[in-house]
Amino acid sequence: MKELIIPHRARQMVALLFSLGLVAVDLLCAHRNIPLSQRALLAALSVMVLGCLNRWDMASLGLHWQTPQGFRYWIKISLLLGVAMAALTWTGFKVLALGGAHVDFSWRYLSVQIYFRDRFWSHVVWTPLIEEMIYRFGPVIALRSRFNDRIAILISGLLFALLHFIYGNPEPENLVGGFLLAWAFVKSRSIYLPILLHGTGNFALDLLHLL
Repeated sequence: MKELIIPHRARQMVALLFSLGLVAVDLLCAHRNIPLSQRALLAALSVMVLGCLNRWDMASLGLHWQTPQGFRYWIKISLLLGVAMAALTWTGFKVLALGGAHVDFSWRYLSVQIYFRDRFWSHVVWTPLIEEMIYRFGPVIALRSRFNDRIAILISGLLFALLHFIYGNPEPENLVGGFLLAWAFVKSRSIYLPILLHGTGNFALDLLHLL
């Protein structure tokens, strides 16, 4: 079975409607400030339904660690993306500041101990895992099966940007990050890579705020 592809048109349509419907439910949950722990049920449901539709073929689901390029390639890409996103973030904050916009750094001066106690696990581990399963795993596989890579990356990125508008933090890295993470999923054929990139990116930004 092909990687990141659901066979049979009927299953593709079911996967597409289900995945986009799941995203709509999660956006509503985010709007209503429903805790991340409860939204984790949506991520689990995404894996279960797409797994059943694909008869648990791990390659077609991207549930494996192997990538065609190898991890050295992705280490280099991660460093390049990290530098680019840091520059984009710095530029975005400067533009917002010049425009008189208020950027929320209410947790900026937390101590390292408080950060690891109260924020690290939710922001660096659980949020990337849950969001990637909802906004990358289901939509990208379903859209790629029914259409093509570009549409899958475009729609996944737009939905992720919309999520951060609802969160109230449409910073540049959040608006661009979804497209990059979707591209990484399509390119690597492994959902674990965008999860790692998402978590690493969040941690890097947190470190900047802690300095």
